Amino acid sequence: MTACSEVVVYSPTMVRARSKRAIAAAGIFSVCAIVSLLLGGCGRGSSAAANATQRSAIVTARSSNNLGDYLVGGNGHTLYMFTSDKDGNSACYGQCARKWPPLLTHGKPRAGGGIPGGELGTITRKDGSTQVTCNGHPLYYFAADGKPGDDKGEALTQFGGKWYALTPLGERID
Repeated sequence: MTACSEVVVYSPTMVRARSKRAIAAAGIFSVCAIVSLLLGGCGRGSSAAANATQRSAIVTARSSNNLGDYLVGGNGHTLYMFTSDKDGNSACYGQCARKWPPLLTHGKPRAGGGIPGGELGTITRKDGSTQVTCNGHPLYYFAADGKPGDDKGEALTQFGGKWYALTPLGERID
């Protein structure tokens, strides 16, 4: 028995073509590695998006001439309660949750300035996500509030109930 081996002879054109492919592959690999490091927090093993979703929600108080002292999320946007929520459970899903996104958290929510920590809690939504509550009221943003300080959702009637901003104690602002 004889062993067979394959001999490949490359012409100079084939070597140049293979070199160009190798250089292109190395360039793509380098770009991917840089992006991976930037998104992964320089080797911590997780992406920036994953880190953002793993943070605890922060609820703080803000003051305005229109509402007085009221709750805002960590992004400075007004937080609301929905009168159709019953027994501390959310009644806002689907299209409602697209217009009134729930304040979600991973872990225990944190009370920022002006908020008694004991007022904050959580509920589990139907999809398994964890929504922040204040004084038993599930908290929501209003998608039409384009910037911090907007309160366009105050006293609106939508999706079978009324929406109200809340005081730092979790009481509705009429």
